[in-house]
Amino acid sequence: MTVRFYTSQERPELRSQRAGLAAIWPKFIREYDIKISHYWDTLVNQFPQYQVFVVDESDRLVADCYSTPVHWDGRSEGLSERGWTWAIEFGGNHGLGPNRLANALSILGASVLPSEQGKGLGAMILGKMKELALNVGELVAPVRPTRKHLYPLTEMARYVTWTHPHREAPFDPWLRTHLRLGGQAVGVAPQSMTIRGSIAEWEDWTQMRFPDSGDYVVPNALVPVRIDRERNEGVYVEPNIWVRYGARLQ
Repeated sequence: MTVRFYTSQERPELRSQRAGLAAIWPKFIREYDIKISHYWDTLVNQFPQYQVFVVDESDRLVADCYSTPVHWDGRSEGLSERGWTWAIEFGGNHGLGPNRLANALSILGASVLPSEQGKGLGAMILGKMKELALNVGELVAPVRPTRKHLYPLTEMARYVTWTHPHREAPFDPWLRTHLRLGGQAVGVAPQSMTIRGSIAEWEDWTQMRFPDSGDYVVPNALVPVRIDRERNEGVYVEPNIWVRYGARLQ
């Protein structure tokens, strides 16, 4: 597949064409992104050189990847349990300053059109992000495994240990791609993303009903959603897997 890569700095107009890419994410994540749109806007405006768009031969947007410069102590144990939330809230100028210079680039999310999945675009995107990270330091990512939603009752720490049935490689294809390209899974971020909503909102987001309080398995969620009828609230706390590529990005 022949594709071309551009940064938002080079082709800012491509951001307005990503409706098809946004649609691949669960509705509860899309709605959450709208609520924190100021973080996305800040990243795109201040660090357009780290936001990547992928177009095909007809200049159609087929994939993208967003990232942010971050500062951390360089230890795997130093990567926050809040994973994705930590990266987007304290990355960029929110968490940098005279005494806290960026020393890593954190991926925030990569999207590929469903019609183009399975063609190696994910690996190409990671290769591009490794190149961009050379300007900053290491490359890290709070990874959302693509098959974990099929096993929502399995603890993430256990899921990470599963292997492909015919080879000694991770069971999850997205995690497998990261490791094949030189990444290392260095820990679970158990509170990577916390999404709260009213029961009516969760019923809209999932097209389900929640008659009682308790934990519910909902489509495309990595873990169950906890419903509290008395509080009129549903809370989803998503775990991710921290992957780091190392200072030499091999």
